[in-house]
Amino acid sequence: MNTIASLLRVAALQTPLVWVDPTANAEAIGRQIDALDEPCDLIVLPEMWATGFTMDPGTHACVLPKGWQDDEATWPAPLAAMRQWARQRDAAVIGSLSCRDEALAQPVNRCFFVPPNGPVEFYDKRHLFTFAGEDAAYGPGEDRVIVEWRG
Repeated sequence: MNTIASLLRVAALQTPLVWVDPTANAEAIGRQIDALDEPCDLIVLPEMWATGFTMDPGTHACVLPKGWQDDEATWPAPLAAMRQWARQRDAAVIGSLSCRDEALAQPVNRCFFVPPNGPVEFYDKRHLFTFAGEDAAYGPGEDRVIVEWRG
């Protein structure tokens, strides 16, 4: 028996990404989120939504300084946009970004789970896409991450 508490409403967005143009991509996704005509609990963005599937993280990756999780003021613009959208819709936003985390030796394809408030969860992609050269451009993650959201 389904009750309202057991339903999770998901908005999966597809957008024609502009190659390595985080501002244009954030604007396009923002318009899609504004146009959602029903409430949702989770908004799913494309992989590497800010840049497209770039294999040049040295030039195009978001930089995450040490301690970024504790200081939203240090967040790169795409991650801050995810928090803004989460608050705007009272929903969690999930999507990955090309990242250079100063705490790691290699760039990562990092998937962020951003709720309207509270800590951000993240997962570094473990199984990289060899045919596109992702394994040469990014380091693999090690951890499996499970996030509980609204029951």
